[in-house]
Amino acid sequence: MDNFSLQLAHRVAKHEQFQTAYESLQKESLASLSGREPGIQTGEQNKLLRSALILAQSGKSEYSMLAQDIVYALATLPLESNQRAVCQHILALLGNFPASDFLKGDGHSHSALPWQLQLSEQVRRDENFVTVLGKKVLLTDFQANVWDELEKEQFLSIAAPTSAGKSFLIQLYLKAMLGNSDRLLDIAYVVPTRSLIHEVQASLTKAFQDFDNAPIISSVPRSDERLAANQSRIFVFTQERLRTAMDESELALDCLIVDEAQQIADGSRGMLLLSCLEDVHLRAPHAQILFITPGSRSGSSIGALMGLGELPSVETTLRPVRQNLIYVNFKSANKKQHLQLTLHREEQDALSLEKVHLDGEPVTNAGARFLTAVMKLGDEGQNLVYASGKAAAEDMAASIVASLKATGGVPKPSPSLLELSDFVKRHVHPQYSLAECIKSGVAYHYGSMPTTLTKAIEEYFSSGALKYLVCTSTLLQGVNLPARNIFIRNPKKGKGKPMGPEDFWNLAGRAGRLSKDTHGNVFLIEYRKWDRQPVEEERQKEVTPSLSKAFTSAHSEVMEFIQDENHVSGVKETNFAESVFTRLFIDAKDGLMEQTIERATMGRVLESADAIRDAIYEHLNKVKLPPEILKRNASVSPLRQQAMFDVLVAAVKSGKTKQYVPPHPLQTNNVKERLKFVMTLIHTHLEGVETDRENYFGWFALSWMRGNSLRDMIEYQLRYARDKAEEDGKAEPEPRTVIIKVLDDVENKLRFHYVRYIGCYIDLLKHAVDVISPDRELDVPAIPLFLELGACSGTMIGCMELGLSRIAAKELRDMFDRNDLDSVAIKKRLKNLKIKDSQLSPIIISEIKRLGLVS
Repeated sequence: MDNFSLQLAHRVAKHEQFQTAYESLQKESLASLSGREPGIQTGEQNKLLRSALILAQSGKSEYSMLAQDIVYALATLPLESNQRAVCQHILALLGNFPASDFLKGDGHSHSALPWQLQLSEQVRRDENFVTVLGKKVLLTDFQANVWDELEKEQFLSIAAPTSAGKSFLIQLYLKAMLGNSDRLLDIAYVVPTRSLIHEVQASLTKAFQDFDNAPIISSVPRSDERLAANQSRIFVFTQERLRTAMDESELALDCLIVDEAQQIADGSRGMLLLSCLEDVHLRAPHAQILFITPGSRSGSSIGALMGLGELPSVETTLRPVRQNLIYVNFKSANKKQHLQLTLHREEQDALSLEKVHLDGEPVTNAGARFLTAVMKLGDEGQNLVYASGKAAAEDMAASIVASLKATGGVPKPSPSLLELSDFVKRHVHPQYSLAECIKSGVAYHYGSMPTTLTKAIEEYFSSGALKYLVCTSTLLQGVNLPARNIFIRNPKKGKGKPMGPEDFWNLAGRAGRLSKDTHGNVFLIEYRKWDRQPVEEERQKEVTPSLSKAFTSAHSEVMEFIQDENHVSGVKETNFAESVFTRLFIDAKDGLMEQTIERATMGRVLESADAIRDAIYEHLNKVKLPPEILKRNASVSPLRQQAMFDVLVAAVKSGKTKQYVPPHPLQTNNVKERLKFVMTLIHTHLEGVETDRENYFGWFALSWMRGNSLRDMIEYQLRYARDKAEEDGKAEPEPRTVIIKVLDDVENKLRFHYVRYIGCYIDLLKHAVDVISPDRELDVPAIPLFLELGACSGTMIGCMELGLSRIAAKELRDMFDRNDLDSVAIKKRLKNLKIKDSQLSPIIISEIKRLGLVS
C-alpha cells in the first residue's frame, strides 16, 4: 500500500477525537452485559466507518486489526442498511470474506454501496479465487498466502489464530493434490488426541464425499489393504499410531500434516513426534511436511532440529472474530455487591465498563463467585466454562444446573436432549452425573470420556441444544468448540500447574464463532488473585521442541534419571527424561549423538550437553540389543529393555517360550492367569517396580479387549468398591470417584501405558526367539492393537477401521451377531442397511452417516 495511505491511517489512529470515539464504541458494544441497550449517534457511527475504511487500506496489520475491531463493534449496534453494507465492504477489503458474507446476511446490502466500491470489492474478491478441480473457491488473504506457499514449498509452517480457516484450506489442498496426481498417494494427518482423530476423520470424509475415486480415510494403523486396492489413502493418527504404522509396514508417505504442531514441545510425546518426523523424512525424502500451529507461535524452528534448516513460515495475527478480554471483579457498596467489568486493551490502560448489579447477599466463597459470574454474564449466547480437572468440571456443571433450577431457568428437555441423556446411561453408567446435567442443557467434557459421547456433546453444543459446557484442557488440544463466552478463573493445567501464556491464549482463542458471531467474550474472574498472570507475560515467537529443553530448562531432571541406578521406567514424572535418555542412547549407538545435540542446542556450546553426553557413554556398553529394537520402543529405557530381554532369552533357552507368549483375549484356557503372568514380568523387569497391579489390570484389560461395555466394567468396579467398603466398615464410595477412575484407567493405562509396554515386551520376545532359534517364526496376538481399540473380534476391529467408535462398533457387532466380519464385509452391509429400520441409537446413526457409510 502507498505511503500516503499508511500516513493517513497513522494520523487517524493517533487522533484524540478518534480514540475518544473508539473508546465510546467499545463501551457501547458491550452495553448488553449490564442489561442496557447500546446507542451511538448516526453521525458518530459514520465517522467511525470512515476511519475504519482508511485504516483498512493502510496495508499494516496493526491498523487492519483495528479496522476489523471497529466494524465488529459497530455490528453489535442497530445499523442502517447502507452502514451495514460499508461494514461488510471493509471486511472484504481486509480479505475476511466469511465475516463479510456473514454481515451481508440476505445479500441485499451490497447494492447499497456506490458502484465504485462495489467494483473495488469485486476486484478484491477475484484476486483471492483459486480453482480446485474445476471449481472456483474464495480464500481469505491468509489462506491465499498459504496456498501460494503450499504449491512451491516442501516444508512449511502455518501459524494462525483459531478459526482462521487452516483446516478448511488443508482439506482443499489435499483435494487438489489427489485430484491432480497421476498415481495413488499416501498421506498422514497427525493430531494430538484420539478424540481429534474422529473429528478430523469425519471432516475429511465429508470433504471427499463427492470426490471421484475418493481416498480411503483410516485411523487404524493396521488397516485392510483390500479397502484401498485402487485408491489413495489418508491416515488420521496420533503420533503413537503413526509410530505403530511405520513399525508394522514399509509405509512411505507423500505428505504429512502435523496439526497442533506445538505438541512437539510436550515432553515424551514431543520426543515421539520428533522421531516420527525424522523417520518419515528418511523413508521419503521428497515427502511434503506441513506444520500447523495455533496463535502466533511458528513451528519453523522444528526444521532446524530435523536438519532441514529454518522452515518457511506463513503467519497471521489477524483474528477472524473480535475477542473481548474482560476482567471481572466483585465489589461492594452500601452492603450491595456488583461486578466491575474492565476491558483489556493491548499496550493501553484497561477500559472500565459499567457495573453489573447482583441480587441477594454478598458472595464470599471463590467457587461461588465463579458460578455467580457465569450465571450473570452468560445469559447471551453459549458458554464454555474452563475447569482445571475432571472432578472440578463435574462439580461446576452440577452447580450450574442447580442455579438454573433455583431461578426457574430450566425448560422442559427436548427429545434430543433426553436421547443423549439416555445414551449416557446406557453406555457409561446410569449414575454418571452427566446424564442428569444434559436434561438441563448443561454438559461437561474431558479427555477420558468415550469418543462417541464427546463427539455427541460437541455436536449438541454446536447446534445450540446445550447452552453451558464445562471443559478441561481438552480445549487446548484442537477440539473445535468455539462459543460466544468463555469463563476462566485461576486456570491450571496438569497436576495443579498454573497455565502459561501459550495455553492461555490458545484457550482464549475459542471465544467467538466464525460466521455465527461478530465477537466473543473471554471473562477473567478475579484475575489479580490468579497464581499466574498470563496476559502480561511475553508470548513465545516459536515453538521450542522438547528435546531442546533437555539441555536447558529440563537438564537437571534428565541428568537425575540418567544417573539413577534403578532406571525405573514408565513413571509419569520421569517419562520425558526417560525418552531423552533413550533417544540419545540410540543415537550414540548409531554414531549420531553429536549431530543430535548440535541440532537441539542450535550449535551452542553448553556445559549441560557435555554432562549428558558423558553420562550416556557410561551406560553404552551395558546394552547389547540392536538399535532397531530400541527405536521401536523409544520411550522405554534401553537398560530396562536389556533386563527384560535377558529374562526372555533364558526362558526361550529353557524351552518355555509358549508360556511367555501373551494369550489371545478370546482364548478360554487359563487366559487371565497367563496375561497376569506377562504383566508381572513387565512390571518387574521392564518397568523395574514391585507391584501387584496385574491383579487388577489383568481382568480389566481382558474385559476391555473382549469388547465389554464401559457400563458393565464400571458396574463391576462399583459393586467391588461397595463390597470392600462394607467389609472394611467404611462409607459407601461415591459413584463419581469410581467412574472417573475407570475412565482414566482405560485411557491412560490400557490405551497408552500397557500398549507401549506389552508392545515392547512382544518385540523383545520375538527377538529372543530369533536369536536362539532363527528358523522359528513366533505367532503373537496383536495385544497392543486390541488394547488401543478396546476390541479383539474381527467385526469390531473392522468397524473401527472404517472410522467408527468403539461404542458404535459394539452396537453393530451385536446387531450383526457376528464376530468374524472384516471391514470390507461391514462396509457392504452398511451400504445395504435400512438405517431407519434398525434398532441403533440415533447418536450411532449420526456417527455412521457422518462417516459416509450409509447413503
